[in-house]
Amino acid sequence: MPGTSLGFVGLGVMGGPMARNLVKAGYAATGFDTDRRRVDQFVAGGGMAAASAADVVRTGEIVFLSLPTGDVVRHVVTGEGGLASVMSSGTTIVDLSTTEAKVAQDAAAACAARGITFLDAPVSGGEQGAIDATLSIMVGGDAAAFARCRPILSHLGKSVVHMGGSGMGQAAKLINNLIVAAGFAAVCEGWALAV
Repeated sequence: MPGTSLGFVGLGVMGGPMARNLVKAGYAATGFDTDRRRVDQFVAGGGMAAASAADVVRTGEIVFLSLPTGDVVRHVVTGEGGLASVMSSGTTIVDLSTTEAKVAQDAAAACAARGITFLDAPVSGGEQGAIDATLSIMVGGDAAAFARCRPILSHLGKSVVHMGGSGMGQAAKLINNLIVAAGFAAVCEGWALAV
């Protein structure tokens, strides 16, 4: 789908490399971050700058989010002047952040009321995975929207899987994190026993 115009909100440790990989794949991408240095770095890599999160939608048919918390996602999507209030019907938001399933479900419902599709698509693989485009991406939301976005997501990760309805991407990420945390705990207990 190169030629599709994309927006990207959140150009930090994970979002920056992901946004740059979309530019490398040939997409016209406009990005915004509250840290101007991150925006400048994105522009230096071939992206275009937006003045605000809402400004990203000027050219973005699909807008990606990579934000630090569920509260920030809520603010950017459904807060005053948020994306849900300024995006056109028929557009799509893909949230790559790791938040709670309820945040994704609430955002999806608010967006659906305005004809906007919301996919929750948390990623696993860390900063290096974001740089190398080898992330695992767990997606919840409308199956048809997932099918449209999958070719784009394939430029960000090696594994892109539809997990079910809204919030199920976040549920899968929670399970992933639980397994990882249990592994860390087992290693710590093992070292304690060894000592």
